[in-house]
Amino acid sequence: MTLFTRLLRKLHLVHTPKIDYLGLMAKEHWQEYCPRMYKELEESGQLEEMLYQAQELTASTLKELKAQGMSHDMAWEFVREQWILLPEEKDD
Repeated sequence: MTLFTRLLRKLHLVHTPKIDYLGLMAKEHWQEYCPRMYKELEESGQLEEMLYQAQELTASTLKELKAQGMSHDMAWEFVREQWILLPEEKDD
């Protein structure tokens, strides 16, 4: 995140998305298993937005699947690796 962005956030001129437990889960997972992606997102100032998007997509998909009759556990199994628990980065 740039100094300018931090200053704007302190002045409340830039909206900071609210990260919930799904976003925090993604953050911990990405930091450990996708360190290059995590670092790139952090350095570009996009980390919080991507965490927010991952949590929102996960939550909305879970809700849709449960509305279609799928149990929470089955829906979580189906959706968790799409945006939250991404595959581990391979060493090139």
